[in-house]
Amino acid sequence: MFAHFGSSSAGNFTTEGKWAVINLVFVLVAALYFVMNDIPMGDVAEPSKLSMLLMVLCLIRSTVDYIWCSNVYFPE
Repeated sequence: MFAHFGSSSAGNFTTEGKWAVINLVFVLVAALYFVMNDIPMGDVAEPSKLSMLLMVLCLIRSTVDYIWCSNVYFPE
């Protein structure tokens, strides 16, 4: 929310707004996975469950970010 309202860009759907949406979806998907698989945040019994999930989600999140916000990363 801070990125969206504090952005320096003008327009209806700025890059900061896109980042806010991407990050919100990322957090919601991760939280949903934790709840559905009964993984508490302090669980260290099976760290591979948590680390593999976060690795895959981070790769997907970064890919979506590079595709959707390519004009920021690769200006013409």
